[in-house]
Amino acid sequence: MGTSVNVERDTFDSRDMAEVQELISRRYVEHEPRISGDARAFRFTSRSVRAGALTLDRAKYQANIVINADPFDTTLVLRVREGRFDISSGRARVVAGPGECVLYPRHVPLDFVMDEVAYEVIQMPGELTTRAAARLGVDPAEFRFEGMTPVSAAMTRHWRATTAYITGVFNGSEPLEVHPLLLSAVMEAATTAVLAAFPNTTMRIDYVPGSGWSGPSVVRRAVEFIEEHAAEPVTLESIAAAVGVSTRSLQAAFARHLDTTPLGQLYRVRLNRVREELQNAQPGDGSTVADAARRWGFADRSRFAAAYHAAFGELPSQTLRQGRTIPG
Repeated sequence: MGTSVNVERDTFDSRDMAEVQELISRRYVEHEPRISGDARAFRFTSRSVRAGALTLDRAKYQANIVINADPFDTTLVLRVREGRFDISSGRARVVAGPGECVLYPRHVPLDFVMDEVAYEVIQMPGELTTRAAARLGVDPAEFRFEGMTPVSAAMTRHWRATTAYITGVFNGSEPLEVHPLLLSAVMEAATTAVLAAFPNTTMRIDYVPGSGWSGPSVVRRAVEFIEEHAAEPVTLESIAAAVGVSTRSLQAAFARHLDTTPLGQLYRVRLNRVREELQNAQPGDGSTVADAARRWGFADRSRFAAAYHAAFGELPSQTLRQGRTIPG
């Protein structure tokens, strides 16, 4: 497949801060780290995947680390898995704990304090979000992110669901190559999700009464409604009513901004809820794939299994087994 993009995987484990600094500088930006506390306890581990300009990384610092970093020009979102993550730029500061997501500010120096932090990162070129914003009517010179945390709990879940889809594409030791069209779809999913989840200037574009056109803030509110009511009987009409637009306008907005339909988004959210249940299952708790699927409205087991595999790259039974055997 001459047109395929190579998928590079790397596993790294070191107690040498100089080695870690060189790796992180090469992968992200130049920075100056220092250990606060007992340097003998320091250890850094990382499992990363790189496909084209997309980087996925799961890493852990076993120590308290203070870092002064040069400005990022990429779009990078970090999700804390363990520990305490403190990021600041000037007077802007966020302290995040497990499950919380942080968007790195661009084009400004950053200061970090990482206290025994395990995290996941998605990094992509900054120009992707700028170009996407331009398609939404925001001049590239005027586009900027305006906050480091998602606009709501629902959008935090939306971002996490998107990252679950993206990491699912590259799970395990396969694939060794990815088709450019699939990589493009993955990057587009990440771009639209970050614009929907994190405060930015595209969110000032809104529904214009009488125009029949809805902007990204309408889509964001609809996604929040879907996330919050996914366990209830939800219809296209109820979603449109919740955000105050017509069903036709809502469908057009979802097609434009998320390349899906409102009910397609609902279907995906429910798939993700099943996945979360299976991942959190404990040995002996009686969890089954059939029960989880039924709770979220999937009556046809074969169709559900096929849709699940297409979304996450594995069967639901595999997720259930891994959830019971892999800590954290």
